[in-house]
Amino acid sequence: MEFAVSCIGSREMGTEEKRQNCFKLGAWIVKCGGTLHSGNASNGQDPLDSADFAFAAGGNSIDPTKVYLYQPWGGRGFNLHQIVEGNHVTLPPYPEWMVDLTVKLHPRGPFLKRGALALHTRNVAIVHPTQLCLAYPSDKVGGGGTGQGMRVATDRGVELINLNHCGTDALRALCERIRKGLR
Repeated sequence: MEFAVSCIGSREMGTEEKRQNCFKLGAWIVKCGGTLHSGNASNGQDPLDSADFAFAAGGNSIDPTKVYLYQPWGGRGFNLHQIVEGNHVTLPPYPEWMVDLTVKLHPRGPFLKRGALALHTRNVAIVHPTQLCLAYPSDKVGGGGTGQGMRVATDRGVELINLNHCGTDALRALCERIRKGLR
């Protein structure tokens, strides 16, 4: 039985352990029969320092056709060089209800400029089709862009796991749940 996991996080992970966790979890999700949904964000200098990219790279190492990437805008310019042949790429426009939910959930929703609104609406698209959301938020107040994805998960009833709060035992238990298809 196929299951879907949204994998979101900071563009600057900061530690090799976090990068490896993202890569290994991405590979494990796909190896166990799941699909991985992410935003393809990176910091531009070291893509593997980005949670989104590291999760997707792990999934791509097993089967790129099980990796779903959501873009904030079409055309050229949003990390297209990171997309692997076989990845499923979703481009806007996103449904109006996703834009409305973005405005409702973001602390500055009604005041978001067009680019920020597009980035945050993409978070709704990433989390919406999934049963589980794995998040590595930044230390910024509100969790940065990842914080918006976390608010979406909570609002939509998607189970949310903040990986910053997971020790070794919790990660092992998570991997076992993934192995069982999240049952």
